[in-house]
Amino acid sequence: MSVAEKLRAQGLKQGLEQGLEQGLQRGRAEGRAAGLWIGKIMALEEFLGLRQTSWEDLELLPLDELEARHGRLHRDYEARFKGG
Repeated sequence: MSVAEKLRAQGLKQGLEQGLEQGLQRGRAEGRAAGLWIGKIMALEEFLGLRQTSWEDLELLPLDELEARHGRLHRDYEARFKGG
């Protein structure tokens, strides 16, 4: 293997490792965000006396749907308990 080929292979390996690390960091961040929304949704369902959606069902939803569901529940909570 020539020096150029070795350098190219090393650069590719480093690029793949960096990409993997960035992907893992992004996945962890998205997982934490989803977990936060799921916890808030479950708490609001409990406070409102609603049937609790299972964690398993909620974790299948995309992040934007979790945020929207939380928004609806939070508005219901505000209307019921804070008169707003």
